[in-house]
Amino acid sequence: MKVGDIIDGKYELVRLIGQGGMGSVWEGRHVQIGRRAALKFLHPQVAHNAEIASRFLREAQAAAAIGSDHIVDIYDVGQLPNGAPYLVMEYLDGEDLASVLKREGRLEPARAVEVILQLCEALEPAHERGIVHRDLKPANLILVHHSKLGQWLKVLDFGIAKVQAELSGQSRSLTKTGSTMGTPFYMAPEQFQRAKHVEHWADIYSAGVILYQLLSGRLPFEADTYEELIVAVVTEEPVPLREARPGIDVGLESVVMRSISRDAKARFGGMKELAEALQPFASQEAEPVREASHAIPPTKHVEPAQPAAPAIPRTEYVEAEIPRLPPTQVHAEPPPAGGLPWKPTLIGGLAVLVVLGGVVAWWPRGNKGWGERQRTPEERAPVPQIEVPASLPGPTPPVESPASASNVRPGAPGEWVLIRAGSFTMGSFTGEPDRENDEAQHRVTLTHDFEMQTTEVTQGQFQDVMGYTPSEFTGCGRDCPVEQVSWHEAAAYCNVLSERAGLGQCYGCNGSGGDVTCSPSSRYSTPYSCPGYRLPTEAEWEYGARAGTTGSRYGDLNAIAWHSNNSGSTTHRVGQKRANAWGLYDMLGNVWEWCHDWYGDYPGGAVTDPFGPGEGSFRVYRGGSWNRYTRGVRAALRNRIVPGDRNYYLGFRLSRSSP
Repeated sequence: MKVGDIIDGKYELVRLIGQGGMGSVWEGRHVQIGRRAALKFLHPQVAHNAEIASRFLREAQAAAAIGSDHIVDIYDVGQLPNGAPYLVMEYLDGEDLASVLKREGRLEPARAVEVILQLCEALEPAHERGIVHRDLKPANLILVHHSKLGQWLKVLDFGIAKVQAELSGQSRSLTKTGSTMGTPFYMAPEQFQRAKHVEHWADIYSAGVILYQLLSGRLPFEADTYEELIVAVVTEEPVPLREARPGIDVGLESVVMRSISRDAKARFGGMKELAEALQPFASQEAEPVREASHAIPPTKHVEPAQPAAPAIPRTEYVEAEIPRLPPTQVHAEPPPAGGLPWKPTLIGGLAVLVVLGGVVAWWPRGNKGWGERQRTPEERAPVPQIEVPASLPGPTPPVESPASASNVRPGAPGEWVLIRAGSFTMGSFTGEPDRENDEAQHRVTLTHDFEMQTTEVTQGQFQDVMGYTPSEFTGCGRDCPVEQVSWHEAAAYCNVLSERAGLGQCYGCNGSGGDVTCSPSSRYSTPYSCPGYRLPTEAEWEYGARAGTTGSRYGDLNAIAWHSNNSGSTTHRVGQKRANAWGLYDMLGNVWEWCHDWYGDYPGGAVTDPFGPGEGSFRVYRGGSWNRYTRGVRAALRNRIVPGDRNYYLGFRLSRSSP
């Protein structure tokens, strides 16, 4: 092709706009009406590949189906004499975001947010129609000038979009199983792992990466090779935005970091939800908060100013002295082969990393840890215990109860401790490092004594009760925490123990094994009134974890918890770290722990016996895990996920209202 060529008797080629590995784009002019257009052609060497041609023509179908002013219009499709397809699109007189970033380095937050808000407007109707772009990147986002609205975003290249619903009777399966579509720096982890089953969360991830880059001028993951990049995206945590751009608004950072969560369902539920979270930051007048945060959109803090009361001695709460589990020599080693969703194998001095979905990456031998990025000296240094007074009173003397102590409950494995009822301050104090926006402090009173398992449920305990082991880290042994267990499976485990002990079951469950589904039993008005075994409420969990303390943690982090800096990227036997003052082990680190509650905002004032909202989409889990960076292993930190999800960092421990 050359300037002056007439295409299909209708379009004259004026100039080459650009070209890539798959094709080229030309400025054209309609020979009869003079209208400017952009013509997109496939290179000859790929034009006759049926799959590539199908994706190419699908761009026109996707754009027509979406019908958004933010999606580039495609006027016509045609075929060259050699049979190769071409598209005729609206001509955009503007600049792509890649060029803007190259020229400006980074954008001011309000401007960057406005770009992504328009991207959300473009993709929301696409997702509603089952269309996922899967290749969002700055080069595919064009800023043009709108005569009435000013800067206007146009989204290009739906050529590799995944059409989940049929369009005009066309087959929905046009992407070859195992192929990896997209641009690696902006691709979600699941695009490397299971390319056939990529959903709208992949576009949310890509939008988050683009916003991260617009704000900081860099990418959350950077690597020298394609293979190293895959390893980083699939196994590591991104560099926090505040490190890439110090002083960034904490609320804005929390939105960005949630958008690029490795766990797809921990991201925003849709583009509309992402836009709502970003909206407060679209104006220059947005109030900045200068403390760090990670995953939750901003909410209003409750900040009463009463002084903290001194901690109550352990003996006022704990009726039994719980013996420490026997010590074991633990070696930090890579997870066993057959465990994680990738498997290291040694070939010719290299470690081969096989990522699900057919992508093979090469990883040099001798890395310090599997899936561990190189940490700064500050991160490698021991994290000191921070004991800053809370802005609400500390624990009050417990309510007296006639209940007697018990170390081992009938029908329940493991060791247990009786915790007396009382009041405490739930949430994080205003100046707590890495405080998140859903941790507003409030006074909680628990009127029921309750018993709590001193350790997380182990693989051996779960196997003995349920007859199977869902865990990823089976090589760790029977005394390691069970993980990769859903909330439903944890609830079913509780029910089996309750039945064995002749106690009322706290959950109604259907199905069995990994297919079980459960919900709180309608026989009991609250979890506290159920006599059987159950998951601790979020309030019980934090009350037990704090054990009378008011700071970020109940002791020196390395002494009390397995986390990303000391775990060797694996779980460890329960009870190896120091217990808190009430005899509870691993309340922080090792594995996250399911709670009974649906996730929701904290109340604005003092509450008694809370157990979360009556319904929701996500269940709460608490405590941090072996793969959590030190900043995220805190007593007040909250997290949530859909109850059916399973992860190799998520387990549970049991609780029971004391009779």
